[in-house]
Amino acid sequence: MLAIARELASEGYERASILEAVSALEIRLYNFARDQDILPDRLKKGLESDRLSKLIEKVGLRGAFGVVIPFLFSDDEMPLAILEQCRIAIETRNNVVHQGQREIGEQKLRPMLVAIEECCSRFDLLSERARQHEANP
Repeated sequence: MLAIARELASEGYERASILEAVSALEIRLYNFARDQDILPDRLKKGLESDRLSKLIEKVGLRGAFGVVIPFLFSDDEMPLAILEQCRIAIETRNNVVHQGQREIGEQKLRPMLVAIEECCSRFDLLSERARQHEANP
């Protein structure tokens, strides 16, 4: 999906590109959340959700990138600059879908695509670290 988003952007289909990219981000987030149980025990007691996937479902995509992910991960694990661009991408996608936004602009689109790709890569890295930790506690 990310490759398709890049291709669409290079062909000038900015709206389709952002839809594809944010869809890829959402899928990667939900797969990551489903595969991980990284909520600290102290948080599980105070939240309605005992698993990350349930929490993400409850707060949605915007809430995940606006609150949950920045709260759970350090800036080294998931830099705030990446999260900010992902939030802008999510908002842009929402404007395209719900408000009929026609123009995005290549100058705005490129940083969002780069951030989404980097975010997805970091989810992969975090998943790999968790698997290694489970194998070698």
